[in-house]
Amino acid sequence: MENKDRYSATTYSYEEMIRLVLGKNAWQTNDLDGRIDTLYVSDGPVGIRSDFDYDLSKKETELPSTSYPSGEVLAQTFDVELAKEYAKSIADDLIERNLDVLLAPGINIKRNPLCGRNFEYFSEDPYLSGEMAKGYIEGLNEKHVGSSLKHYVCNNSEYQRQWVSSEVDERTLQEIYLRNFDIAFSAHPWTLMCSYNLVNGVRMSENRPLYEHAHRHGFDGLIVSDWGAVKDPTASINAGLHLIMPYDPELEKRLLSDLESGRLDKEALKDAAQKVLDLVKRNEGERKLRKVEKSLSQRKELALKVATEGIVLLKNQGSLLPLGKEEKLLVGGAPTVRYFNGGGSSVVKLDHKFKRLADSLREIGFSHVEEGDISLESKGHCANMGNFKRFVEKAYRNDVLIMGVGGDRSLFSEDFDRQDLKLSKEETLAIEQASKTGKKIVLLVFGGGVFELGEAELLVDAIVYVGFAGERVSDALARLLSGAEVFSGRLAETFAESLEDYPSSSAYVDESVVLYSEGLDVGYRYFTTRDVPVLYPFGYGLSTVPFSYSDLAVADVGKGRVEVTVRVRNDGNRDAKEVVLLFLSPLSKNVYRPRRELKRFRKVLIEKGKEVEVRFVLTEDDFKYFNRNYHDFVFDHGRYRIEIAKDANDVLLSEEIEL
Repeated sequence: MENKDRYSATTYSYEEMIRLVLGKNAWQTNDLDGRIDTLYVSDGPVGIRSDFDYDLSKKETELPSTSYPSGEVLAQTFDVELAKEYAKSIADDLIERNLDVLLAPGINIKRNPLCGRNFEYFSEDPYLSGEMAKGYIEGLNEKHVGSSLKHYVCNNSEYQRQWVSSEVDERTLQEIYLRNFDIAFSAHPWTLMCSYNLVNGVRMSENRPLYEHAHRHGFDGLIVSDWGAVKDPTASINAGLHLIMPYDPELEKRLLSDLESGRLDKEALKDAAQKVLDLVKRNEGERKLRKVEKSLSQRKELALKVATEGIVLLKNQGSLLPLGKEEKLLVGGAPTVRYFNGGGSSVVKLDHKFKRLADSLREIGFSHVEEGDISLESKGHCANMGNFKRFVEKAYRNDVLIMGVGGDRSLFSEDFDRQDLKLSKEETLAIEQASKTGKKIVLLVFGGGVFELGEAELLVDAIVYVGFAGERVSDALARLLSGAEVFSGRLAETFAESLEDYPSSSAYVDESVVLYSEGLDVGYRYFTTRDVPVLYPFGYGLSTVPFSYSDLAVADVGKGRVEVTVRVRNDGNRDAKEVVLLFLSPLSKNVYRPRRELKRFRKVLIEKGKEVEVRFVLTEDDFKYFNRNYHDFVFDHGRYRIEIAKDANDVLLSEEIEL
């Protein structure tokens, strides 16, 4: 066979094309017995989960790798450039292992706070999700490594994910659940992974209309199934799916049988095979351009940087934080001594012994750090208390109690959803009893999503939402608690007062259907429009450095463009970063529109005592909504309010404009 023909589908028989669209095993594309190259994929998105060694020999278990902060923590940085650097760092891990495509990023909308995989996903907001994903994909592209944007689409819980239909109206689908993907498509991900579920009665592995939507909105890569998502391989290939993973001999038998009977569309099969060949050929060229740029220690420093900027300060009563180095500290709780991360395909095996928080605090200069005999390790059904009596006894000889609570992969994981948003009864009891000592308490909340923290809020002095902040979490916390770094993370989803406050909690669900009856009212769109109080709103996050905003200017500069400028001043005595949020609020409207929607954000470093001007440019598309009559996005003339905000509930400056 001549080389020029190797990557043309017409070179191969239909039986060989079937082999191409099925993959070789769980993690490789089919090489047709060595006639073409093969492509190696790896689980993501928080690090490498692969059992292929550096020489591509297969091992019995996954190899250790750098474990980065979760997608949730990355989104809480509100920094697209940092997302790009994060992806480039993981790309170096891939390149070292001779792997080609990372199965990431995951960008499903956090519709339901119980979703077991919310720790992997970015946000409840489609704009933030899309922009962070765009930066992530661009980072991988710059390293000549492939991405797999997932899970397309409406896979917003793990409940019956292989069998239920996500029932969602057209406008909501377009404005909320497809918008993030449409933004990410502009970065040209190599592949798009279909989700397990059905959407409006059509299985996503067979959903031609939604595949066509992706192509219309700029996706030009290969569509791959999630692992085991295909139930009818012929219907999937006929609908426009290109690659079925992993290899399954039963699916091959069915495709061969349907080829013979005529049920399998030969042109669709040829198109799918050609897409696989195109990707393998592209990868063959891109592989020659790859090189490792960051050392292993630099990658671990990047993991530390993301953790430091993504951890969120929720409460700081009496300016307890940062702590003075002379304070006597008592540290306890399982997350302070053992690595906490999410479960499922995101599990990354550490390549070193986990560093305890107490050790990080000592290293950064605290002279008195004691560990308490307390576990508080929630397993989803009960918690291991450890010797809590001894912890309370030790509390009296210390100044500040640092308590780690929350959950790990037993509570947050692929394949199942959470049962509630509460801390365990044992954790709540421990907080109550610790508060009776009269000592200052810093509560560190580990996990992969929302917790009901109203009770804790009343009993402790400071609350830090840590999330799953990666392998350098202890060092990041030590830097933030000591003041070596300034808190700059912001919540990328709403922490309501209770589960019942989320409209998705009361939506209709049965064995076949999950009804998205709340429509556009997802996350802060619901809470702000309906004036429902929340504990911590979307975008919320405290800093230990004060900032002030002034001189908001909004101007229609023509050609459908609106220029917005605002001045932000660092009123503190040290350099620090601030997240500037721009929301749009339609004042005159012809259809229902949420009170405000995020349209721009930027994280800026401002020197102490200095002021910077932050500039945003809005386009006509930012003012549009999806009209069901025209089945398209339309622009309404009228009045709009541009809002510069600290978070979804705290608008600092606003200006109206008529367009």
